[in-house]
Amino acid sequence: MKVLIIGNTGFKGTWMTFLLSELGYEIIGASLANSANSWLFHSANALERLSYQHYLDIRDGNELKKVITKTSPQRVIHFASQAYVTKGYQEPKETFDVNVTGTLNILNVVADSDIEHLLVSTSDKVYHNLDQSRAFSENDELGGSDPYSGSKAVQDFLISQRVKSDPQWKAKTTIVRAGNVIGYGDNGPDRLLSDIVNASKKKTALRIRRPNATRPWQHVLDCLNGYQLATEHSIQNSALVHSWNFGPDDKGHSVRDVLRIAKNYLDFEFVIDENQGYPEKEYLRISAERANEAFGWIPKFSIDRSIELTLGPLNQKLEPSAILQTQIRDFLLDR
Repeated sequence: MKVLIIGNTGFKGTWMTFLLSELGYEIIGASLANSANSWLFHSANALERLSYQHYLDIRDGNELKKVITKTSPQRVIHFASQAYVTKGYQEPKETFDVNVTGTLNILNVVADSDIEHLLVSTSDKVYHNLDQSRAFSENDELGGSDPYSGSKAVQDFLISQRVKSDPQWKAKTTIVRAGNVIGYGDNGPDRLLSDIVNASKKKTALRIRRPNATRPWQHVLDCLNGYQLATEHSIQNSALVHSWNFGPDDKGHSVRDVLRIAKNYLDFEFVIDENQGYPEKEYLRISAERANEAFGWIPKFSIDRSIELTLGPLNQKLEPSAILQTQIRDFLLDR
């Protein structure tokens, strides 16, 4: 089975490359050259696990068509996006252009191909969030109170409507909305675990904006396993498009909870500064009940174990490739 991962050099893309290669898939990669979030990809030598790597910008539909024509994948995974809330405020036009126009280009290319399945990762932030203490289900209203969230909601809506309105559409399509994904090797800006690592390395105090903000933290392997199960379910189902939530089966944990657990693995200091940054929702939780009922997905790792797997390897003298391979093989043995 040949799978094209668009956005393969990012955090999720690198972990998915390792996971699928361990499962015996042939992996093709397509991503921006010199992506700012590609440290893990290069450090773990993920390129060695690919049969082909192509560098492109998803806003260039012609380049997308070239790589799909050249490689003829059976499945496509779309991870390429502007993925940061803060950058969305700073660069709203680019955020909408990448997340919406880029996705439209991918849909257009898939529509003209023989691809059997398309998976697109949108976000847990696609929902119209009124800061109420309840979990969102897949049928809740889409919205977004900031440029990033809004762009992902539009992306999500665009996918569903394009598939449903095109009588010639053939590819089974899966939309996945995941909670705050953590794991070893994520060096993205304005992500709590990444910021903790940087504060520890630099011996500087971490500035915390929202200590009581609650998020659906989950380990990257739980998330990607959900994506795989959803893909297989979609291929076997008659409906052309499905949407799935993936998040922890508890009530979520606050930023303060994560800081407390992280202290078990790294030495760092933090200060509360709620006047910095942009507006954020205090409470976010999504329900994965539908995925549990449809194909038995449940998260394997608790918040404590997820943070241990994320930060624990930093105290070990192991190569990044060995860390990913070991964690994935252990996960698959007990899946």
